[in-house]
Amino acid sequence: MIRSIVVFLVVFCAVASFASEKVNFNGQDESGHGVWTSNPKDKTLIVAGSVVTTDKVGFSGGCYELKYNLGSSEAVYAGFYIDFSSIDVSKYSQLVFWIKGDKKSGFSEKAAVGFSGGSQFVDITTKWQKIVINLKGFTKKNSENEFNLIFDSGWATKNKGTVYIDKVILK
Repeated sequence: MIRSIVVFLVVFCAVASFASEKVNFNGQDESGHGVWTSNPKDKTLIVAGSVVTTDKVGFSGGCYELKYNLGSSEAVYAGFYIDFSSIDVSKYSQLVFWIKGDKKSGFSEKAAVGFSGGSQFVDITTKWQKIVINLKGFTKKNSENEFNLIFDSGWATKNKGTVYIDKVILK
């Protein structure tokens, strides 16, 4: 009986360790992440990101705060990325993350989530909400597979704001 329990626990732990990849915003994850703009030379196009502990999902760690300003006179876009190039993302069926907008500074009520195989829009509110993206057909095997959260001056509902991202998990 004890032997069966030990075998079960070993198998369960082995499967659980390969069941998902998680990006922590407390400095302990191995993926690269950060911000980018469509035109780094345009000084009116601003994006800044940092890990904050004042607002998060759960009781520990932090979340990623993304501040953006698409104030350029040209069509521009900016965003946040997570580099999953060291992971075969095609092995996973879902990307799960939490997002919310900052009530004080405002935010676009929609953003695009992009991978190498395409993009789709997600809605943003002032409350933490869980977003689940079906990755089937959304990623390409052996390709760059970089997760992007994108704000575009052509469709953003507000060109300046702050959003928070937390608990990014590939399942």
